[in-house]
Amino acid sequence: MAMEKAIVSTTVGAEGIDARDGYEILIGDDPRTFAVQVGRLLEDEGLRRRIGQAARSLIERRYTWDESVARLENFYAELLQRAGTSG
Repeated sequence: MAMEKAIVSTTVGAEGIDARDGYEILIGDDPRTFAVQVGRLLEDEGLRRRIGQAARSLIERRYTWDESVARLENFYAELLQRAGTSG
C-alpha cells in the first residue's frame, strides 16, 4: 500500500488497517471472490490506479512513524495513569 499498489486481501488479512473495501483495498474472503477482485484489477487500469493512490494516501495519513509513535505513547501514558490511580 505504501508503494501505491492496489491490494486484494481477505478481511482477516486486512485486520488492523483502516482500509475500506472498494476504496483503499479490495476484499475477497472466499477463493472465487478473491479471484474476481484480482481480475478486476488486472483488467481495469483506472481502478488499479485509484485503489493504489487511495491506499498510499491512507498510509501517509494514518500509518507514518510519527503517527504510530504518538499512538504508542498515548497507550503507555494511559497505562501509567491507570496504574497510578489503581494503587
